[in-house]
Amino acid sequence: MATPNKKRMLLIIVISAVVALLALPKLLSGPSKDNAQPKQKGQQPSQLVNVGAVIVQVKPLSENISVPGSVLANEQVELKAEAPGRIVKLALKEGTEAQKGDLLVKINDADLQAQLEKATASFRLAQDRGTRQKTLLAKELISKEDYDVAVKELAAGQADIDLTRAQIDKTEIRAPFDGRVGLKFVSEGAYVSAGDKIADFVSVRPLKIEFSVPERYAGRVGQGSKITFSVQGSQDRFNATVFACQPGIDEATRSLRMRALCREATGNVYPGAFANVGISLGSNPQAIAVPTESVVPDIKGQKVYCVKSGKAVPQTVQTGVRTETLIEIISGLTPGDTVVTSGVLMLRPGMAVDIKKIGQ
Repeated sequence: MATPNKKRMLLIIVISAVVALLALPKLLSGPSKDNAQPKQKGQQPSQLVNVGAVIVQVKPLSENISVPGSVLANEQVELKAEAPGRIVKLALKEGTEAQKGDLLVKINDADLQAQLEKATASFRLAQDRGTRQKTLLAKELISKEDYDVAVKELAAGQADIDLTRAQIDKTEIRAPFDGRVGLKFVSEGAYVSAGDKIADFVSVRPLKIEFSVPERYAGRVGQGSKITFSVQGSQDRFNATVFACQPGIDEATRSLRMRALCREATGNVYPGAFANVGISLGSNPQAIAVPTESVVPDIKGQKVYCVKSGKAVPQTVQTGVRTETLIEIISGLTPGDTVVTSGVLMLRPGMAVDIKKIGQ
């Protein structure tokens, strides 16, 4: 008679055999259609990408660069006292025009005027003595040495007059050129020392524009080159002509400093203002250019995607002049090619594309 343990063991064996028989058909039939479905999804067909494009055409293309600059006065000086003393006349008026040679400031020169009178009197006495000595020498009544002494006294008297007049000139400040008086820093009656600043004096007709161009463009801009510039606060754009440049490249900035002359700027352009300078480096009337967003970097350089037979085909290109919106294509494209302008980053070689928009 079988024990309970043996009966339990026999039951377990029977149940295991039944489960194995039920699972055997599925194992022999292979994976189900449901299990195979993910593999089919991994093999996706090529996608259709919507893009924008342009038809390559030949058109004129100008090469322009923009650099910062500064507006300078044509001439600008600080009026300073050369001699110490009290200001007895302050003829300059702030913001007014003055002509070259106009007296602007007069410093007290009473002592110098007295010295000039004394020197003039001594000179006249030396003149009379020289005349008499010359007559006596002709009659051989004096020696040649006595006459030479009289001549030297006459020359010394003239030198004293010239020195005094030069000192008097230092007490007068005159306009060095045609210009405009700036803000004054002293008043009439004030005592000034040599070197004290009295006012600014500026000539703003014409104006000068100072700017620097990168070293790679230095050989393409020089004397006679035309530039344009604008300043903040004005919608106008002014023309100027380069008249001078430094003889060498600045080693610190690797740029060449230049100055241009502007004769048409109006009174709303002030020296010291920031100028946005535009320089034209020439133009190519038969250029092939595409929008800047069409060109993407590549291991071999740069490339664009052309559309051929409805598919994206990469094309390596060599670029030239770059503007704000266009890039010149030196080689790699011909007129009539269709170049992708939008959706470029989604493309891969051979992808099917659908052109939604043709640009100019």
